[in-house]
Amino acid sequence: MKKVCFIIPSLKAGGGSERIIAELANYASSQSTLEVHLILLIKDNRFYQLQDSIIVHEPSFYHKEYNRAVFTFKILRFLRKQVKTIKPDVVLSFEELYNSFVLMALLFTKVKVFVSDRSQPNRNWGITHKILKRILYPTSFGIIAQTEIAKKLFYKQTHHNNITVIPNPIRSIYGASAKKENIILNVGRLVRSKQQDLLIEIFSKVNYENWKLVIAGDGPEKDKLLRQCKDLGINGNIILTGNVENIDDYYKKSRIFAFTSNSEGFPNALGEAMASADAVISFDCTAGPSELIEDGINGYLIKENDFETYRIKLQELMDNDALCEKFGQKAKRKTSQYSIEIIGKRYLDTLLK
Repeated sequence: MKKVCFIIPSLKAGGGSERIIAELANYASSQSTLEVHLILLIKDNRFYQLQDSIIVHEPSFYHKEYNRAVFTFKILRFLRKQVKTIKPDVVLSFEELYNSFVLMALLFTKVKVFVSDRSQPNRNWGITHKILKRILYPTSFGIIAQTEIAKKLFYKQTHHNNITVIPNPIRSIYGASAKKENIILNVGRLVRSKQQDLLIEIFSKVNYENWKLVIAGDGPEKDKLLRQCKDLGINGNIILTGNVENIDDYYKKSRIFAFTSNSEGFPNALGEAMASADAVISFDCTAGPSELIEDGINGYLIKENDFETYRIKLQELMDNDALCEKFGQKAKRKTSQYSIEIIGKRYLDTLLK
């Protein structure tokens, strides 16, 4: 049997990267010819379910017990020891803030290592990570990018000659309601890059009578958003749910999915909304939405920071149920090419060829 080893910081709740690597590990474990290992770099609670056959490795110590320098040293030693013990045929590491450290830990081991960054490809993580990336990424066997834009940027940064584009799997939303309600949905962490404050501002300027804006998620911007709703006098039409255990219930009921993020690697929530036949509208940020939305065909893709056009197109969707239905059905068909069976096979074909 061949051994595949996935590496990620943790499987904490709410993380897109964590969900994707759990899905990939579960898919790989369903292949009878593979032994699947998952190395977690931070000892923490696990939110995402794993198949019993997956062998999980995690440190015996907590990161809060040590300062950053000591913790980094201990993790490098832990990681190198685990990989040398496992002797995997291939390693796949997720998360840009840790990929360089994974490559550093595995230098001179002759292990075949792929790395994959998961956020906006041109995001600035600081000078230290920029230098480490430039030095260490070329030592990897390959890089997996989520989009064509990301591939071009990675090549410019690393000049690596083995960069493969594989998008995220998009899970099916089963039992989508045939009767949608007048709900505009936004799903994501309440952080500045998701720009939910702009969505609230835009919503306040459309004819929102008989409509609800539901923002599902939690984060540091929550109090600010609540104050904004109060100041605009639209509390009764906006619901901030906090973290939601079964987000599918909201996908199924909502008629429109409004995405305002300005920083994405591959927008999982947008893909899931399309899978549930929502009519989608999104800003065309650097990477992600343009891979999924064909403007005017299965949704609206708005030039970044063009808030007035966004408002006009959102109002157009709110006023036209037939258009929402048309966009929603075409969006759902689009996501069929992103099933875990298709994307998982592409990953394994790339890792094991």
